[in-house]
Amino acid sequence: MSYVELNPEPAAGAARATADTQPVWDGWASGSVSALHDAAAESRESIVTAAFGSYADEISPKLRSIAHQVGRQAANLATAVDTAVDSDIDAGAGQQPAQQTTSDMQTMVNRPINVG
Repeated sequence: MSYVELNPEPAAGAARATADTQPVWDGWASGSVSALHDAAAESRESIVTAAFGSYADEISPKLRSIAHQVGRQAANLATAVDTAVDSDIDAGAGQQPAQQTTSDMQTMVNRPINVG
């Protein structure tokens, strides 16, 4: 029989790595909008200039939303890790006294699983 055990570090690492990408996404959004405004400024045709400017204004909030969602995803994952760790601590505290002394050595949130 195999067991599921709490191993929060991979998920915590993923949360940190995701959070670290948010400035890149912010830069990408800003760069994309700037490129559209630059294209509008360089155009010799007023209709094309207006189209680029209008599109930049329309897409800017959407691009910035993507960067914001990356940050929110990282925060949500970090919260999930904290919740799992807190649950593990609570599970250890609810065990019999003999098991409480070993809770520092291993996870208490575990259950048998069928891996067959």
